[in-house]
Parts: sequence; C-alpha cells; structure tokens
Amino acid sequence: MLLATVRALLRSREAELALRESEARFRAMADSALVMIWVGDVSGNATWFSRSWLDFTGQSLPQQVGRGWSPFVHPDDLARIESVYAEHARERTPFRVELRMRRHDGIYRWILNSGAPRITEAGEFAGYIGSCIDITDHKDVEIEREALLARERAARSEADLARLAAEHANSVKSQFLASMSHELRTPLNAIGGYVDLLSLGIRGPVTEAQRVDLERIRRNQRHLLGLINNVLNFAKIEAGHVEYHVEETSMHHILEGMYALVAPQVQSRGLTYEYLPCDPSIMVRIDPEKVHQILLNLLSNAIKFTDAGGHVRLECLTLEAVAAVRVIDTGLGIPSGKLEDIFEPFVQVDQNFTREGQGTGLGLSISRDLARAMGGDITVESNLGHGATFTLTLPRVARERHEVEAALGAASGSPH
Repeated sequence: MLLATVRALLRSREAELALRESEARFRAMADSALVMIWVGDVSGNATWFSRSWLDFTGQSLPQQVGRGWSPFVHPDDLARIESVYAEHARERTPFRVELRMRRHDGIYRWILNSGAPRITEAGEFAGYIGSCIDITDHKDVEIEREALLARERAARSEADLARLAAEHANSVKSQFLASMSHELRTPLNAIGGYVDLLSLGIRGPVTEAQRVDLERIRRNQRHLLGLINNVLNFAKIEAGHVEYHVEETSMHHILEGMYALVAPQVQSRGLTYEYLPCDPSIMVRIDPEKVHQILLNLLSNAIKFTDAGGHVRLECLTLEAVAAVRVIDTGLGIPSGKLEDIFEPFVQVDQNFTREGQGTGLGLSISRDLARAMGGDITVESNLGHGATFTLTLPRVARERHEVEAALGAASGSPH
C-alpha cells in the first residue's frame, strides 16, 4: 500500500515536472515569437503575456496581468472587445477582433487579436490563448481605400445631380425657345402678309420709293424669320421632337435643284456657282427635306463669306458605304483653331472674320445634328484666307447601277 502511494506521488511529481518543463518550453517559444501571445481566463483576466507584448506596451508582466492590459486599449474599442470575448467565452468558440492598442510611445496601432479556447485534460474550458498582430499598415491602406471609394461615390452622386440639373435646365430652355419662337413667328408672318398687300397696291398706289422701303421691310422680315426658325429647329432637336421621313433618294435629284434656291444670293453677291453633276446611280437613305435644309445652310454660308468675283462649287463623290457632298468656296476661310468650334450652338467665328447680320450661330450646329441623326456627318477643311470645304456624308443604298439608270434616265447639269 505504501509502495503504491509512493509510486503515485512519484508519477504526480513527474507529471508536474513535465508540465513545468512544457510550460517553460512554451513560454520560451512564445517569447521568441514575433507575434504577441497572451493567455486569459474565462472572465477575460490575463494570466500571462509574451515578451513581444511587454515590449509593445513597455510594461512588466505583473503590471499587465489581470485587467492591467485594459488601459492600453483605445477607449472607443474597449467595451466592444470585452463584449466579443464574453460572448465567445459563453459559446467556447474561437474569435477574431480588430482593435486599437496604445504602444509604449503613446501611438495607437491597429491590432488583430485572435483567440482559441483552452481546454484542460478534464475537458473543462479554462479560457483562451491568443495572438496579436500589428495590422496598422494594412489598415491604413484599407481606410484610405474606403475614403477614396467614399469620395468617388460622393463625386459620382454630385455628377449625377449636376447632370439631372443640367438636363432639367436644358429641357426648360428648349421649351422656352420653342414657345418664344412660335410666339415671334406669328407677328412676323403678319408683317410679311401686310407688306405683300401694300406692294400689290391693294391699299392704294405705291410710289417707287415706298416700294424700295417695302422691299427692305420684307428682306429684314425674312431674315428675322429665318433666325427664329433656326432657334425653333434647334429647340426641337434639343428636345428630341424632330421627325425624320427617311426614303431612298437619288443624290443627283437633290443636288441639281439647289441652285434655284440660292440663285438670288449668288447673283447679288456677284459670284460664280458650279455644280459638278452627281452620278444618277448614287442612292442614299435620307429625309430629303432635312438634306435640303442642310445644303441650303452650307451653300448660304459659302456665298455669305465669299467676296464678289469668287466661286462656289457643289460636287458629289462616293466613299464605300457613304456618299460625300462637298460645298467648296473661295471665301474668307476659317481659323484653324475654330474648325470644331463653329459646330457648337450659338458659337460663331471671331467677329474679325464675319460680316454683320451673321445670324444666331445655330445653322451649322443644327445641320450637323440633322446629318448625324440620318447616319451621316459634316466635317470642314479650311485655311484662313483660302476658302473652306464642307463635306456632308450620307449613307448609301447598295443598288445595281442599271436599275437606277433605267428608272431615272440620263441626267446632267452645267455651271451657272
């Protein structure tokens, strides 16, 4: 009996020595580890810290055990991590939590604290063993990324609001322009009508001097009506209210009739007009009325900016899937820095290169919008003082030449 007791005591002693040796090896290994290691009981009281933890806090082990660690946790994080510890201790489950810890130099660092349950040989829960890693650099990057994303979201939100405000303002502007244009056209049409009545002598005989004055009134009424029509067309385009009636049309059929529309301007300016006949087989898918409007604007501009004795030419050529109509003049030309600006709404070339009564600055903007809506475009080439070439491209229709010629017959044109 005594021998058995002695043997039991020896075994207990050996076990105790083995346990102490194991704990010593564990602490030696923990002290040499780069991560901070800690041991805590079921209530969250610390029972041991590794050397790296003590170096981090600048405290001794007796100062840190128990609740000595808590003053080093950021005040905003303490209640949260205590709650996490207690919740997982009830469930006896591992945990991971991020918190801010004050280093020995007073600077707070972001720490990732991970804990794993400690279970005794008897199967009882004894608390946690955990490790802490400094993740400040990673956290700073994460915080900066979140801040950047927040700024991007704010900028995107501001841009969306600005876009909505601009769209609303643009809509209001377009509605206002359309309304005002209609209101202004009514009295102008009345002015034109009464000028015609007076010119016909319905109100009594008209002297030659009066007839000259009436013609001036009519000319200015038409000019002002043209400006208002440009504003109205622009407002319709902006509001998306323009209707297109697209059909297959011979390009020559469109071009050969343009001279009749601009002949008075050509003659009054003392210019030479030339149309190089377009191949009748060239068919395009267009709204003829819109193309007439575009070409009339391009030709009127060419005539307006060409001095007496100058030349305006209208020609057509094909480029694979498109037909290209070119309006070429020998006029003032356009400064190289203005070649794109002239297509912007309400923008005109610098007044040093324009004439009085120029207009609204909408003609080219409207023309390009109409061309693009039909699948085409307008471009310009020019050198100041050496004229300009405006090119209107329109989508071609692929058809056999003999079919078109059979339908249209031969067609020709000549210089005027």
